[in-house]
Amino acid sequence: MIPPDMEIRSYAKINLILKILGRRTDGYHNLLSFFQRIDLFDLLIFRVEKEGIALVSDRKELPCGASNLVYRAAELILRESGVRSGVSISLQKNIPIGAGLGGGSSNAAFTLIAINRLFGLNYSSSDLAKFGEVLGSDVPFFCREIGAAWVSGKGEKVEQAEFQPEMSYLLVFPGFSVSTREAYGLWDEAHSRDKNELTKKGDHNTISGFQSGNYGIAPEAWVNDFEEIVIPRNSRLRKIQEGLIQTGAERVLLSGSGSALFGGFSSDQSAREAAARMEKEFFGCWIRVARGV
Repeated sequence: MIPPDMEIRSYAKINLILKILGRRTDGYHNLLSFFQRIDLFDLLIFRVEKEGIALVSDRKELPCGASNLVYRAAELILRESGVRSGVSISLQKNIPIGAGLGGGSSNAAFTLIAINRLFGLNYSSSDLAKFGEVLGSDVPFFCREIGAAWVSGKGEKVEQAEFQPEMSYLLVFPGFSVSTREAYGLWDEAHSRDKNELTKKGDHNTISGFQSGNYGIAPEAWVNDFEEIVIPRNSRLRKIQEGLIQTGAERVLLSGSGSALFGGFSSDQSAREAAARMEKEFFGCWIRVARGV
């Protein structure tokens, strides 16, 4: 018997490492990234209907039609599986939109996961990840339902990694987004002589070193190639970065192409103390303490 409804958490991620290796002939970019899932999540509630797809959200600015990744994910798996029934979906957002924390991709992935369970379709996580490739570069990672992974290619290659050492993350979202498409365009422009090649001659050795073991990645090894493009062009992000450093973060990094920044702290207490300082200095920013899951 099909359950009448299902509730599922859709988790966010941060990138502890994000290396852009070059532009591909298909227009995408080859990447090497370390994804860490965190305990910030949206809530998705599903109900089986006779037909069609109906999506509602508590965020008025979020389109709920065919352009929404949740809608597209539901449409894709229902069509490919041959299910004739429909589904209604309620999306409650906690992950900031356009922050580089993977909220939209996570929502799409967990929609695939939920509908797979709801209708007893018996797709494997690998099958769902294949669906996810059609929807977006970050979706396959979330389809795997793992805590941490090396992600490469354009996002379709996901290799599970060990959970990171105990650490708290202070997330700061300035309230505006950064266009991923524009960020890649700026990176291409800055590295025009290196297209289809590694960004720097030494990157291959560095990457091999990163991947040589599934050990915890120390904060001093965190890196994001988008930082050289995004942060110098935005004074607000520079100030937030400086503020996080001044609170005692072991390392401060952009997540994805931004615009969220995060600082790493050795304890919840130090992260919460830093959050209190940041809330006073950066009024109006979305600020949260998170941990890996």
